[in-house]
Amino acid sequence: MKSWIPAALVAGLSISGLAVAAADDPPRVDMAMNLMAQRVDMLGPDDALEGAIAAWTTQLLDRPKDPYSSLNGSPALTNELYWAEMVDTLPHLPGQPSDASEALDALRWDLGLTAARPDEPAIRVAMDGYDTAPLARMHNDPLIVAGLVKAHVDGDLFEAALRATTQRHSTLAATYAVAAQIIRDRSRQYPADRWKAMGVRTDVVTRLLAVSRPEDLTGHDRDYLGRLAGREVNRRHAGTITSHGLRELPTALRIARIAAAYADGQGTYTADQAACFPNGEHRPGIAGTLVPGDTRKLCFADANDNAVYAWYAQATWQQVHGMRERLHTDPLAPALLRAAMEVLMVIDVATAPAFLEKLIADDMVASRLMSEDAGDVATERLNNLTCRSL
Repeated sequence: MKSWIPAALVAGLSISGLAVAAADDPPRVDMAMNLMAQRVDMLGPDDALEGAIAAWTTQLLDRPKDPYSSLNGSPALTNELYWAEMVDTLPHLPGQPSDASEALDALRWDLGLTAARPDEPAIRVAMDGYDTAPLARMHNDPLIVAGLVKAHVDGDLFEAALRATTQRHSTLAATYAVAAQIIRDRSRQYPADRWKAMGVRTDVVTRLLAVSRPEDLTGHDRDYLGRLAGREVNRRHAGTITSHGLRELPTALRIARIAAAYADGQGTYTADQAACFPNGEHRPGIAGTLVPGDTRKLCFADANDNAVYAWYAQATWQQVHGMRERLHTDPLAPALLRAAMEVLMVIDVATAPAFLEKLIADDMVASRLMSEDAGDVATERLNNLTCRSL
């Protein structure tokens, strides 16, 4: 977290009224949590929690520091006893992994290690059912639509969020778009008499869709969308199946993918300048690498979700610094900055292994798979990480 964030703004970000889940959410299989539960059972929480996510992520990629790394087909973790036990105890729910191969694919997806190429079979199928009619011409591109499908955001919400912010604040637009999709999904999943208790406000989505310019969206609605997105970044959704038939990415990765889609729609490039080939594969020597000093554009379609998030975090801070500089000259800047605060609180750690371990530990405690004292181990590690980022 950056030290200049106004304390009064942070203190004012109440999340009251934003319920995050219902007791009867559809059953799902959280691969990382199930695997961690078996690891904790065998090794104990102190040894099992620390470093597990980092180790798995490294093993699952052939070149962990390469945004475009291929996936390791035989990671060492699949030789562990806790992996075998996890596979043996899979609950065999409809649409969820039922064997070792499917479990490995799901774990890779949930940990942000996969790309969003339109030639990937599951994404291709999902794209076939995606309504592209609401998309502006510059966004109706297979490389962009693949990202929208993977991030699970409908085209009308994608375009409305950009109208409410402009391209200058596109990373904030991504926050609005994902938050609005969350509201839409919950309003379709649960009856209207439960919306108030769950903090589901469809009126905010209606007003967002009606926006024709940034001034049309009120500060109150911006705050609501920002708070909801920030709260959801702190909650795991692994195993939830979207209306597009794909596993739902963590909220932070969804926001990053949408921000990347806006970025892809912004520029015009000749064929020899484009970071991606038409099938979504990156162009070596032209596509960015995220190496310090490399300012070239990533091929977002071929980059894994975590790499896209790393780009997004940098882009967000750049845009937020611009908002800060315009606080006294741009009437919208204060409202935009305030709406960004909740996400900014965790933006630098949202994909850090310690953050994921803490969220998994929280879920394990809530599911009575681990004691509260053991869960505090992960919380303390995250607190130390957050303090170092101040």
